Amino acid sequence: MKRKRRLIYSALGEYVFHGNDIFLNSEQIKIVNEHNKKLQKLLKKSMRERRLRKVIIFVRKTPSYLLQGLSNIVSVLITPFEWFATKVDDIAVDYENKINLRVKKLEATDKLNNYAYDVVLPLLEKVETEDMFEVHQREIKKLKRN
Repeated sequence: MKRKRRLIYSALGEYVFHGNDIFLNSEQIKIVNEHNKKLQKLLKKSMRERRLRKVIIFVRKTPSYLLQGLSNIVSVLITPFEWFATKVDDIAVDYENKINLRVKKLEATDKLNNYAYDVVLPLLEKVETEDMFEVHQREIKKLKRN
């Protein structure tokens, strides 16, 4: 029984990310090694973009942090003017919601997934053997025991 496309794709990810080739047969490893340079290049771009995205999100959220801090200071110091603290807090929440509603799609990650799924995966499916499903299940059980 051959593995489903999703399992082959996860085996490809396991090999690319961790170098673990127990889920691929020798022909599949040859195919992946042919495309490994491009996959690693796309992976590095994706990881770099993720790190940069974390910094950008932190910088974008800084005004909301400042507004939250100002809201706390105003609410503690100026009890008669609670409406002002509420307004500043509302502005901070609105700003935070606008940032969180943005689509967080990473272009490099999308390219990596598209290349792996559209180019490498069909080649792996062609050389998939009947016994790989059992091998895959056996290795998964070993990993669960550890």
